[in-house]
Amino acid sequence: MTDCRGITPSGEQCRLKAGEGSEYCLWHDTDPQKQAEAQALRSLGGQHRKTPMSSENPGEINSLDDVVRWARAALDDTWNQDNSDRRSRALSSLFRVITEALKEGDLSKRMTRMEELLNAALNRIKTG
Repeated sequence: MTDCRGITPSGEQCRLKAGEGSEYCLWHDTDPQKQAEAQALRSLGGQHRKTPMSSENPGEINSLDDVVRWARAALDDTWNQDNSDRRSRALSSLFRVITEALKEGDLSKRMTRMEELLNAALNRIKTG
């Protein structure tokens, strides 16, 4: 494949490869059929790049478990996106949120267990 012979609006040489059997890329080709194809792609305006959501709405956020469920749903959707700096930052942030929520949940369970043990010990002392 050769380089496109087209000139960009800024006056620079087009950097795309020419289409098969043509001296121009799809965007610069003068063939009416190729121009129609290029216009159809332009009209999409990047819609084909949108990543469909892979999960349903996780519902309300009323508990730590809800936070984890929401973060995991966001993680699933983000994981399916094209790789980019923004995706990497979002994944990093989501991993941090999930990790903190899991630590908080673990700490909460441990505190609840300690309170149960303390109450049981106090009851034994009172009834002693």
